[in-house]
Amino acid sequence: MRWRFLFITALFWFSLALWTIGLLIPVPARSTEVFGSDDIKFIIAKILHGTAYAYLAVLAGLMNVSPRRRWWLLGLLSSHAFLTEFLQSFVNRGASWRDVGLDHLGILVGFAASWRRWFPRSKPLSRDS
Repeated sequence: MRWRFLFITALFWFSLALWTIGLLIPVPARSTEVFGSDDIKFIIAKILHGTAYAYLAVLAGLMNVSPRRRWWLLGLLSSHAFLTEFLQSFVNRGASWRDVGLDHLGILVGFAASWRRWFPRSKPLSRDS
């Protein structure tokens, strides 16, 4: 069982690193040709923003860490959304508050999907107490 949690932890950090790189590399000008139009490229990019952060929030919920650390991971994801959006303005990608909002919507969806892991069950009081 321990290997499962180690795998999830490694997957979280690897995914976060990969997503960071993906957000900070310049988008080729010819990328529109692949998707067919700017509108389709826009829609796919926005869905990807929300989905990536939802995925990361679910992984954070599945990690075998204390509840306090799990909340720190959620804060890390929120900070990551703001910071990478800010840094995109330096790599010829536009920074957008809309993207930060979509990132946070994704975090909320991922949190909702894994909410039971975010709130540990308390042990019931025994009758002898």
